[in-house]
Amino acid sequence: LVAQGVASGDAVLVAVDRSIDAVVAMLAVMQSGAAYVPVDPRTPVSRLRSVAEDAHPSLAVTTSPHGDALAALGVPVMVVSDRSSAGETGSLDAPGEPSAGSAEDTMFVVFTSGSTGRPKGVPGSHRAVLNRCAWEAAVAPHEPDEMAAQKTTSDFVDHVAELWAPLVAGR
Repeated sequence: LVAQGVASGDAVLVAVDRSIDAVVAMLAVMQSGAAYVPVDPRTPVSRLRSVAEDAHPSLAVTTSPHGDALAALGVPVMVVSDRSSAGETGSLDAPGEPSAGSAEDTMFVVFTSGSTGRPKGVPGSHRAVLNRCAWEAAVAPHEPDEMAAQKTTSDFVDHVAELWAPLVAGR
């Protein structure tokens, strides 16, 4: 991502089907110092365009089935291999040096539904996510033999609790 020009403070659209590849893409974006903007790759282009106009992403990360739709947004697109179905190693496997960011930096931006007008981007900071994860660990710790379900898509704010809290707990 850094080789593609992604820098600290940037936004990166992540349009990857729900899979380990999506998690790896979000982690890679965070490691670059940027904020991930999760979008469902099957979202209508008009909504994707609205998100891109508001978020001003420097790059979009996706898998091959969705590259053409994202290219229509006028944002550079990085197509990574889909290892969950292809069984091959993608370009997200070799992390570089982590960005030296701060807890106040934006970790992600999710967009409202737009039911009251134009969808709005709502940022979440690293501090807020870690605070949420620490709270969950205190009130409902993840036990070693437990599994966690991610029932919402990553473009919905509940993905924070469903995805990051178990991962931070090492589950």
